[in-house]
This record gives sequence, C-alpha cells and structure tokens, in this order.
Amino acid sequence: MLLEILYRLPCCRRAVQFKSVSKRWLSVISNPYFIRRFMDRHRHYVCKFTHVFQNTIELNVNTYIRLVSYDHNDNPSFKFDPRIGLEFLDFLPVLSLHYPVCIQASFNDLLLVCTQVPKASFFEYYICNPFTKHWLKLPPIPTDGTRTRVMIGFLCDPCICDSDSDNDREQGCITNAHYRFMVVRILCPEENTTQFQTQLQVQIFSSETNEWRNSVVSSPRKLNLNPFMPIACYAGVIACNGMLHWVCVKDKEIKGFVVFDPFNDSEQCHYIHPPIDLSLRHYVSLGVFRRRLRIFQLIYAGSFSLWELEDYSNAGTWCMKQKVYFSNMDFGDFLQRAKNIHGLDYSDERTKMMLYRDMTFLAFHPNDGDSVFLHCGNSVQLCNLRTGVLKRVYYYSSPVRSKFQLVQPSWPTPVPPLPLNAPSISN
Repeated sequence: MLLEILYRLPCCRRAVQFKSVSKRWLSVISNPYFIRRFMDRHRHYVCKFTHVFQNTIELNVNTYIRLVSYDHNDNPSFKFDPRIGLEFLDFLPVLSLHYPVCIQASFNDLLLVCTQVPKASFFEYYICNPFTKHWLKLPPIPTDGTRTRVMIGFLCDPCICDSDSDNDREQGCITNAHYRFMVVRILCPEENTTQFQTQLQVQIFSSETNEWRNSVVSSPRKLNLNPFMPIACYAGVIACNGMLHWVCVKDKEIKGFVVFDPFNDSEQCHYIHPPIDLSLRHYVSLGVFRRRLRIFQLIYAGSFSLWELEDYSNAGTWCMKQKVYFSNMDFGDFLQRAKNIHGLDYSDERTKMMLYRDMTFLAFHPNDGDSVFLHCGNSVQLCNLRTGVLKRVYYYSSPVRSKFQLVQPSWPTPVPPLPLNAPSISN
C-alpha cells in the first residue's frame, strides 16, 4: 500500500525528501522496483533543465559560474539562480581549500568537476549531482596525470533492470537506480597539437574496477584520431549511448566522426561517415537529443542545418532533420535590438553576416527536437528550425568560455557507488 501511495507523488524531489521519514520509507523509495514504477508513471514528464555558463575552460582559482534554469510550470520562463561563482557546489569540501576548480563535463544532472592540488601538482576528479548534493571523489590519477592539456569524456551507462515482466524484458527495461561510469582523459600529443595521429594515449577510470589505467587507442583505418585540431576541438568530445564521439579532421576538412566505446573495446576506435550534405570546411557542434547523436552546423553564408544519426552500422546513416535559410527566418526584435546596441543597420546583408558570426551553439532543447539554443552577443536565443523563428529567452552578457546543460530526468541520476574499498562520500 505504501508503495502505491508514494509512486503517485507529483515529482521526484518530494519522493527523495520523504526518504528521511523512516527506515521503511527509505527502503521503499530506494528500491529499484519503486524507481522503475515511478519513472513509468512519469514517462511523459517534461524535463527541467539548467544552462551552466563558465568563464574558463582551464583550472582557475577565479572560476565564475552562473546558472539559468527553465521552469515549465504555470508560467514557463528562465530564471537566474541567485547563487554565483561556485556557490552551487558548496557541498564539495574541496572548495573550502580554494584550489583551482573547473567543470569539465556533464551527463543528465551529473557534473564532472576537476581540481588541482597546487603543491603536489596532481589532479583530482569529483562526480556530483548538484540537485541531490551527492558526490564522490575518484582515486588519484597515475603518473601522466600532470599533463595539463586534455580532452575529457564522461560516460554514464544505466544498468538493465531485473524484471519479472515479459514486456520489461522485451523493451530492455532501464532504471535510474544503478549506473556504471567511465571518465576518459585523452592526452594531447606532445609534439604538435595539430599533427595527424593514428594513435592516442588515454587514461580511463572505470567505476567497475575503481582504477585508472593507461591505454593506447588506435584506428583500424589509419584515420586521424587527434581531437585537438581546431575543428575537432571546437566540437569537443560528446558522450552518447555509452560511447564517445569527436570529429575526424584531415587537411582542415571534416572526414567523419570517431567513435570510441571504452566499455567494450578500450584499444580501438570506429568511424562513421559525415552526412552527404555537410559543409566539410565549416565548424560543427555535436550534441544529444533523447539518446541520439546530433550535428548542428551554422553556415555564415546563410543557413542553419541539423542532422541526426539513425544507425551506427555500415559507417553510419544520417538524417537531415531541419535546414533553414537566414533569408526565410523571422528574427522578431532581434535585429532591432542588435542595431540599438551596435549602431549598425542590419537590413544590409553584409552587415547582417557580421551578426551571424557572433552566434554560437549552446544546446539542443531537451523537450523540443526542432529547437536549439544559441548564444549571441549579450543574449541567449531559442531558434525553432522548423518555423524559422528566433526568440530571445534571456540576457547573458558575462564572458563565456564553456557551457553545459544539466537535464533533470524524472528520477535523479544517482552518483554511482564505487566498490567497497573505494573512497566515496555523500551528504
């Protein structure tokens, strides 16, 4: 009876709070069966999400972070979190030591935070959920952990649940009760960051072994694996479906996309072709929408394009979801506001191109497959690629070097437990 009452609670925040009522309630609410039932009842849940802006991409004692959260309740709107700087991570004890800190990756509502111990000159990593304030510290990194320039991949893979239901087994039932995870540090080639590389040195941490290990990753097709080349570095390393993805570049052109699956093969990468109509010399942004890899490309000559990966087999199958030309877009009051700020007449096409060059991709809208967020000058715009409408959703004028989107699922993503001999802490 208690389970039947509790899984009808309107939101997971209430359920998590009720864990403290008694040991029995804690046991019921923590049970994977309860979590599965709760998620199934809330399967039409509209995700809340938060934009995280950071003024650095490197470890810094002056890291400045702002949060802007979307509230879709009675009056849907974006709201700035009153906490500034690192205040929203004040549950991490390491912050009281005033070490250089930087957010390096995210997954759902989890963050991967890195800090450097100054005198010892080594890095420490923390995985935390800023909504539940649960966290854990990873073991120290082996010798090469002092190399400063790295690309980071953060993988979380939900465990398939044990279920008595035939339908659950057929559908591959997934619960948010348990995850396994990996942190992958791709080390920058020491000789030349833009050099063609058919092998990469990586450091991999696995929650299943509680250990860091060194590995050399190679490409069976002798492709360039180097993610530090400008086009590849701009797109970053993106986690999707338990695999890491980044851009393969040769002679300043996109040749395809590297796929690295450390859960199943830590020494080989795979390759998928680019979409046929992708502009190979223009920068792209990678992201994920409902467990599908996506590419967004802004061509300064006049268009936005969006593709989605439908199949990994046979070197990949892409589908163009949307393409919109600037000449067909409804900019609302965007051009007039830009004119007031810059004093330029944006009715002129050449001047308008200057404005487009100031646009950068922020994130895919987690609840709307046709929309993307763009950061442009002092504002964040929501662009609907199906209707061609650009709408300002909030102002943000502080310097931005890195951006993340935290998406709150219907049940909080747990900070994955490590083996019993691992150092782990939660509030």
